Amino acid sequence: MTKPARRAGARLAPALWLTADAGLAALVAWPAEALLLFLLNPDLPFTLGGFGATMIALLPQALAIFVLAGPLAVLFFTTLRVGRNTRRGLSARYVLRFGALDAAFLAFAALRQWQSVGELLPSLARSALGLAGTSLAVSAALAAALAFVDGRRPGFVGVPWILALGVLAVIPLGVAGDMRRVKLPEPRPVEAPGFEPSRRLLIVEIPGLDPDDLAQFVARGNTPALEALAERGAFFKVAGGPVVDPVALHATLVTGRDPRRHRILAGVRYKPATWDIAFGIFPRGLLLRPLLLTPFWERVPAPEGAVRAVALPGIARALGLEAAVVGDPLGWKGDAEAQMVVPRAALRAGAAVRLPGEDAPFVCPSPAPPAFNPPADSLRSTPALAAELRANLAEDVCALAAGRRLLARSAAPAITLVRLAGYGRTAWRFAGWRDDHPARNATEQEIAAYKWTLTRYVRLLDPEIGQLVDAAGPQALVAVVAPLGVRPRQDVGAVGSALLGATSATGSFAGPPPGFVVVAGEGARAGERLPDIYPLTAVLPTLLWAQGLPAAEDMGPIVRGAFAPAFLEAHPLVALPSYDSQ
Repeated sequence: MTKPARRAGARLAPALWLTADAGLAALVAWPAEALLLFLLNPDLPFTLGGFGATMIALLPQALAIFVLAGPLAVLFFTTLRVGRNTRRGLSARYVLRFGALDAAFLAFAALRQWQSVGELLPSLARSALGLAGTSLAVSAALAAALAFVDGRRPGFVGVPWILALGVLAVIPLGVAGDMRRVKLPEPRPVEAPGFEPSRRLLIVEIPGLDPDDLAQFVARGNTPALEALAERGAFFKVAGGPVVDPVALHATLVTGRDPRRHRILAGVRYKPATWDIAFGIFPRGLLLRPLLLTPFWERVPAPEGAVRAVALPGIARALGLEAAVVGDPLGWKGDAEAQMVVPRAALRAGAAVRLPGEDAPFVCPSPAPPAFNPPADSLRSTPALAAELRANLAEDVCALAAGRRLLARSAAPAITLVRLAGYGRTAWRFAGWRDDHPARNATEQEIAAYKWTLTRYVRLLDPEIGQLVDAAGPQALVAVVAPLGVRPRQDVGAVGSALLGATSATGSFAGPPPGFVVVAGEGARAGERLPDIYPLTAVLPTLLWAQGLPAAEDMGPIVRGAFAPAFLEAHPLVALPSYDSQ
């Protein structure tokens, strides 16, 4: 009765030794992966305590990918002949091979990081990421070369070679980590009193409103308020660069700086449950994203103080003015007397919202959501989509109502920004169910049921936007800004979700598609459509200058073509070096 057990143990022993070999090889890969996560966050300094907590949170992934995956692959390809390919005890041969596999995996992950966010990182983080990626690639190449030599001359490559290779990989990784041990200063606005705005400025931000969609809405007569603005204002397209996150592009809009300066690369971050500070940013396609499936990680929004440049509330405070931001997704800290910020989370149907400076709250309205086409009744995803649509519309209508209340004050803010984030989420969900440009995973029944959703949504918002513009007054400078558009989703992952029966987003911000700006008011060239695409960083300095306030030289360019020549001659450019005091 003991012989079968001994045979099973004899067959199991090589697999256990392979796992031990892989575990030794992972002693470098495990901390290297933790370091790659720190390199993705441009505003958190590298600390030993945080690094240790990150390694604990990464333990499930380190075991799954760096320890167990290799031996399982070996067992799969060798099956019953596994005993002929291993030795009893730890094997330098297999430690070397697993180390080469780990280094190749991490080098590829670092390459994807560089492609996704490399050019957006500040200089130190970018240099550290480049050093980490280069050292991992060199380590993978050297390990592969040593494995080849070991195959030709068995026993020639021993433990000293492997130790030297490990030291060669660890030293540059340590240097990269030390480069990230930087505590960034908090942004402080420079004091610049003495400027008075010539008129109010109203900015309506609608992320996800595609320029082509706007043209169709106007052509069909669905948006008379937006059409009226377009007729008396200038239109030009804007691009936010490679950033595809609406919240990150919002940070670009309200700071006039690119992500390398304001440090917001994503609106949602990830933190290990073993640590109370969020830091992980995972661009689309990054190999490190599987760790999010473990219970050691959770999604958190961009934390307070993450913006590392003076934004619109701070700019107004520097000028001694009041600015209101309704639907704020970032949560800036600042002097409550000099800014009025209404967080996005407060805008819910039936919620009591207390606006800054008011004693009594007002109750957000509960609008009826747009109806789907009759085929939607037979689709099981309809109730969930209807609830999501209702919440999005209620948030946008509440934001517009709050903006009207602020502008109706006797001492209304000099600058008011109302962000309609609900439309962006609706477009992300429904953009691929249009019959003219369907997403790859859209079925004919879904297109028939949901294809008019965006049109109906904007048709409901348009009169609310018109009332907000009227509340700003006829002399106000009004800008409708879409930081990015949305296009139908065409990636293979959409097909996979459809095969699993899941209802996923049909729109995509990938690219990202360009957005647009419509600026209307005195001096704007009525009906003008500029052919060029301008950087999103140009919007804020252009609006500040057109309002009679100074722009900043470290912001984007002024879009002079949107204004009449007489206005340009009468309003010379006034600019500060920077609104940041550093």
